[in-house]
Amino acid sequence: MFVGDFERSVDANGRITLPSIFRDLLNDTACYLTRDLRGCLAVTPRADFDEQSRVIIDQVNRGELPATVKQAVGSITNSISVDRQGRFTIDELNRKHAGVRPGGTIRMVGALNTIEIWRESRYSVVEDEKPAEFKPRQWDDEDDEDADRTEEQTGAVEPATAGPAAGGGVGDE
Repeated sequence: MFVGDFERSVDANGRITLPSIFRDLLNDTACYLTRDLRGCLAVTPRADFDEQSRVIIDQVNRGELPATVKQAVGSITNSISVDRQGRFTIDELNRKHAGVRPGGTIRMVGALNTIEIWRESRYSVVEDEKPAEFKPRQWDDEDDEDADRTEEQTGAVEPATAGPAAGGGVGDE
C-alpha cells in the first residue's frame, strides 16, 4: 500500500523521482499514469490497473456499463516506465492536465493502491475540502507559553524524574 506525503522536484525534462518507499512497493518498472478527474495524476501498478480494467470490461460485457467507459479510461491513461533510479517522465499533455511545470515542485501522495501527483496549490485546496473527521485537529496550546518560563519566573520546582526521590533509585523494589 502506498502511504505518505512527499514533496518532489520536477526536472527540466518533466521527470519525477519516486520516493524510495514507493519505488520498493512497485516491484515493476511498468506502471500506468491516469489523468484523474480531480486535476491530479494517478500512478497505478500494472497488476492493479489490469485487475481494475478487467472489472470494467466485464461490466461492459454484461451491459452494466456503456462501452464508452472503456474508451474513456483508455484515453486518459498512458503506460509509463520507471528507470533504475526510480524516475519517470510525465509527457506534456499529462503535465498540462495536472498543472505540473518542469523545474517546479509537486506533492506525491500515497492513496493506498495508487500514487497521486498534485500541483502544490491544487493539493492545498483538496486538503481544505476534506471532511472534518479526516483533518487533523488543530490545538491552541496557550499553556505552551508557560513552558518556556524558568523556575525563577514561576516559582515552580520541577518534579524529580530519576533517582531515589522519584522512585527510580538503586534498590527500589
